[in-house]
Amino acid sequence: KMAPDLRAQAREFIGQREEVEREIKDIRRSLGFERVGEKGALVDDEGFPRSDVDVHSVRQWRNRLACLYNDHKVLSEKIEKALHEYFEGNKTQA
Repeated sequence: KMAPDLRAQAREFIGQREEVEREIKDIRRSLGFERVGEKGALVDDEGFPRSDVDVHSVRQWRNRLACLYNDHKVLSEKIEKALHEYFEGNKTQA
């Protein structure tokens, strides 16, 4: 009886991870439109904020990306654990 719950749990985690991946893709696209990417400089050679970039938005997107990368890692670990437990449970029942 435990195995279907683990399977459903893994599916839920996979769905959550797909949502995280979609948001990561959207933010990366937005950063591409700003021409800075995830690591590009936000200040010019003189140390002033770049006038051709929405610095505030880029900082917010980069912060959100950092959070999403952490969420993705945690969800991937949860998926791995749930699948491992599911298949271990199936081995013992067989």
